[in-house]
Amino acid sequence: MKHLKDYRAKKSFSQTKFAKYLGVSLSYYIKVENGFAQPGKGFIDKLLKAFPDDYFEILSIFYPEDGSIGGDKK
Repeated sequence: MKHLKDYRAKKSFSQTKFAKYLGVSLSYYIKVENGFAQPGKGFIDKLLKAFPDDYFEILSIFYPEDGSIGGDKK
């Protein structure tokens, strides 16, 4: 999930620190970021709670305007 990786990098977090900040396991975070796991509602809620000022940007990562799910075109 390239957009999630870009968002994390913009916030200047390593994968380890970002996962810890969100309260998710590193292995789960890496799977989501690399597209091997679909993020659940709980994961998205944690992102929104951690970065409330970025509400629309975060939602656009997972629900882009092109109608694809998770930012990946099918």
